[in-house]
Amino acid sequence: MNDTYVELLIRKKHSILPVLLRNLLIVAGVLALLAAFLLTGSIVLFLAGAILLGLAYLVNFNKIIEYEYLFLDKHLTIDRIQNQSRRKTVAEYDLTTTELFAPASSGRMAAYQGRNDIKTADYSTGEKDSSPYALIIKVNNQLQRVLLEVNDELFEQIRKVAPRVTFRDSSLINLPIRKN
Repeated sequence: MNDTYVELLIRKKHSILPVLLRNLLIVAGVLALLAAFLLTGSIVLFLAGAILLGLAYLVNFNKIIEYEYLFLDKHLTIDRIQNQSRRKTVAEYDLTTTELFAPASSGRMAAYQGRNDIKTADYSTGEKDSSPYALIIKVNNQLQRVLLEVNDELFEQIRKVAPRVTFRDSSLINLPIRKN
């Protein structure tokens, strides 16, 4: 077989908000449990404390998110990894239906900006200084915009699958002018 395999792991930038929310839920849960023990027989405060601590656990569980891109023979699979322990496949794409693959800030993406019929899926790091690529692909007869952080190896494999619609430039300036 002549299968091509590329694997890339991207860590999504996490914000300070989940950490603050988790700490607030822990403090509120502990205070509710203490109040339940001080006010003997207060089952409502005990349940509220348990629920708040459970929510703090859930917020903490989603703190570290990574995306793993798996490219295998014209198919791109994206897995979401939570806290380096749980893995779930969130998307699978057949790259033979690619309409455009270029930097998200590219002038080539202008035709797809602001359209309400295109659904966007963001599997990038989310950092300000990153330069994600946008993959415009047809899924179930509907266009979808997928934001990815790619390295050179993954870019080249996608370019081999869809060479006419894959671009590395960030604008239309570098295109040659065709004369009739």
